[in-house]
Amino acid sequence: MGDICQRFFDEDGVHVDAGLGERAIGVSVDQLRSAPRRIAVAGGDRKYGAVRGAVRGRWITTLVTDISTGRRLLDEP
Repeated sequence: MGDICQRFFDEDGVHVDAGLGERAIGVSVDQLRSAPRRIAVAGGDRKYGAVRGAVRGRWITTLVTDISTGRRLLDEP
């Protein structure tokens, strides 16, 4: 559904091992999740599923988005 720093997650925000971890240069999932601030900037219909997954999986602590995406997220259970 989405990725942050080439670390992939599904629509519920659950980490999905795409087999790229050993080949990708960057932070690990554990390093990413241990960061006190994880800011995402995304929005729009095309990115909605990924944004929702990132929020549900607690991949991010702060979201900068458009008003339509924000309202849609708030309206969901």
